[in-house]
Amino acid sequence: MKTYVGHAWPMALMVLFAGGSGLSAGQSVQRARPSLEGAMLDVRASAPRYVLGELVHLDISVTNVSGGVIPLPAGFDVWEGHVEVAIAFEDEPFRNYRGPGWGLRDALPHEAIALQAGTTVQTDATILYSHGIETRHLNKRVAGEVAARNLEEGYALARPGRYRIKAVLHGAGFVETIESHPTEIIVDEPHGPDRDAWAVLKTDPEYGYFIQAGGPMGHPDSKRSRQILAVLERIVGDYPRSRYAESLGLAISKHREVRGRLEELRLIQPSR
Repeated sequence: MKTYVGHAWPMALMVLFAGGSGLSAGQSVQRARPSLEGAMLDVRASAPRYVLGELVHLDISVTNVSGGVIPLPAGFDVWEGHVEVAIAFEDEPFRNYRGPGWGLRDALPHEAIALQAGTTVQTDATILYSHGIETRHLNKRVAGEVAARNLEEGYALARPGRYRIKAVLHGAGFVETIESHPTEIIVDEPHGPDRDAWAVLKTDPEYGYFIQAGGPMGHPDSKRSRQILAVLERIVGDYPRSRYAESLGLAISKHREVRGRLEELRLIQPSR
């Protein structure tokens, strides 16, 4: 069962402007083995070291190391929830991580991917903002158990040090599960312009949400969303050579594109 977290307006934008996952269903797998046995899951970060508040890119792949065909869920990505990520700080236990929009795309009935022997399929994901799990409606014991298994709301990699990251793949029907070996990254304290930019970014995790999602958490035309955009634009202008500038610029451009399409559809007022 999926855990649905998030906010209504970002979900509406995802439905309106959703694209494909980049993987096709391929041939029918009616004769394939109903098992993930022989599937090897792997996760790798795009770099070994990052600084606090920097967007972490992950490449996730699954390879068929068996001699037969493996039926892989067509939703082989974080959006439908068949792929999940868990993070451990130093030697602490792993805790589940959920990024913006993860697990929120409804899965439509479609054939599985027929993963032939010796072949690999890939997907990707990013880590920055963490969606927490609401526990106020739970009793203290259950709330503590949920908190122990899941990262809290905010920046996922909020402390400098060593992190272990692993991927988890759920098979069709979320019955079978396989895990990757963990990969490790180091997150450092920022220095120079990066330190100054992070001093602003760390004051509000919703800045991280914007960077990762390419838009604000709430309505794109709300006062709060406009304030967030103004701060991020100022950071790009003040620290154009910081390690955050590229991801900030891409997120702002994506937000402007979405705004433009919403304005064309007359769903929001044109920018003044």
